[in-house]
Amino acid sequence: MEIRFTSARFGPGYDAQEVDDFIDRCERAARSGDGSITAQEVTEKRFTPTRFREGYDMDEVDRFLDDVLVPLLDDPTQHPALPQQHVTASVPHPAERRPGFFARLFGGDR
Repeated sequence: MEIRFTSARFGPGYDAQEVDDFIDRCERAARSGDGSITAQEVTEKRFTPTRFREGYDMDEVDRFLDDVLVPLLDDPTQHPALPQQHVTASVPHPAERRPGFFARLFGGDR
């Protein structure tokens, strides 16, 4: 699964590294089924807002958490094809591209 959010460089956004780290943890929890992160924790998660530095569009991140991660962590057995899923919120500007969290987790290119 590869996820990209629109950059919110000059407006309000969520801290990109914080979002990436949390989604990485959620993905590992969903794969392992260890319950280290629950759907309720995803629902209650609050990210640090940013302005004038790298951040992600708040609405896109919130929709992804609500529409993808909450159902995934609520019942991971309903998503057996987790590694093959591909979710793209939008394509970032080429200067803002960085490896996706799965690329960082498993190595390789986008």
